[in-house]
Amino acid sequence: MKSLKTYNMEHTTIKILNSKSNKSQYVNFAVQRMHSQEIHFDITNVSTKQLYAVILARMTPDDPLRALIVQRIESL
Repeated sequence: MKSLKTYNMEHTTIKILNSKSNKSQYVNFAVQRMHSQEIHFDITNVSTKQLYAVILARMTPDDPLRALIVQRIESL
């Protein structure tokens, strides 16, 4: 069953959708895929390098552990 809905979108998203022949199908697929990834997220599938990068992004430049994490990322 389908329903007509109206949502606000960024102009860049609208430009992407304008290039698609079946916009509804494209949006539906994208939302379903994102939702599935949210439900099935497993931290063990995230690489060590990605985890370090996220931690590094949250650190202040003067954090004493920052240099150690940078060194560790570079060694991976």
